[in-house]
Amino acid sequence: AAHIHSLAARPRILRALPSQLTPARVAADRACVAAAAEAVESHHLLIADSADGVVTQADANAVRAATAALDAYIAHLESLAEPKHGINAQWAAAALLAQAARECNPRRFVTSFPRWANLLVSMIKPGKSSAATPVAVAAARAVTDVLHRAGAMLDVPGVRKEAAGVVQRAVPPVLAWLEQHAGSDGSSSGGDDAGAADETAATVAVALVSAALRGHPAAVRPRADAVETALVRAMLARGAVSAVVSAAAGECLAMLPRAGAMPGSGGGGVGGGG
Repeated sequence: AAHIHSLAARPRILRALPSQLTPARVAADRACVAAAAEAVESHHLLIADSADGVVTQADANAVRAATAALDAYIAHLESLAEPKHGINAQWAAAALLAQAARECNPRRFVTSFPRWANLLVSMIKPGKSSAATPVAVAAARAVTDVLHRAGAMLDVPGVRKEAAGVVQRAVPPVLAWLEQHAGSDGSSSGGDDAGAADETAATVAVALVSAALRGHPAAVRPRADAVETALVRAMLARGAVSAVVSAAAGECLAMLPRAGAMPGSGGGGVGGGG
C-alpha cells in the first residue's frame, strides 16, 4: 500500500477529487471546496506531474499516472466553470483555479493560464452584466493570481501577449465596481451585508488593477484615463466603509505612471479636458 504522502498516492487522491466536487455536492455544502483545496495543498497535488524525487521506475510510473489524474482534475474544474452547472459550481471553479494558478508547475501554468483566464473573465462579466456577484468577485480574485504569476514569467514566449489580453478584458468590469463603491458613500440600501459585499468587491477590484499595473503596465495604458478616474473617486469616497479601499486605491494610483500615463493627460482622466 502506498503511503499517503508518497508519489504513488498522488494519482489516487487526484482521481477521487472530482467525485467530491460535483455541482450537486458543491451546491449542498461549499465546505467541500475548502476540503479539496486543503488536500491539494497538503499533498502537493498541483505539482504531481513534476519529475522531482523520481528515483525508480515505479516512481516514474507514478508520475505518469499523476499527470493524467491532474489533467483530469483540472479539466473537471474547467467544466465546473460552465454556467450550466450553476453559480455554486462556478464559485468553486474560480476558487480552485486560483489555487491552480498559484501552485501548478510553470510549464502547466504557461500552457493553461490563457484558457483559465477566458473562463474567469466570462464569470467576471457574464454577457452585459457588470454586477459584483460572489461568483464575479471570486473570479476577479483568481484573475489577480493569474496576473501576479504571469508578471513573473514575462520572459517566457507568449506570456506577455496573453497576459495583456487578460488585463484588457478584466480591468473594465472591475472599474465599474469601484465606481459603484465611490457612489455608495459608505451606505447601501441592502444593509450592512450589502455594504460589506460592496467594499469587498471594491477591494478585489483595486487588487486586480494593482496586479495589472505592477506586472503588465503597458496593457493598462489604453485605459489609463478610466483607471485614474475610478481610483481617484474610490480614494476620495466618503464613509468609514471606504477607508480600506481608499488607502489601497491611493497606493494603486501612485503606480499609474508605470503605464506611461501622465496625470490628467487624457479626456477621461482627472483634470483632463472633455
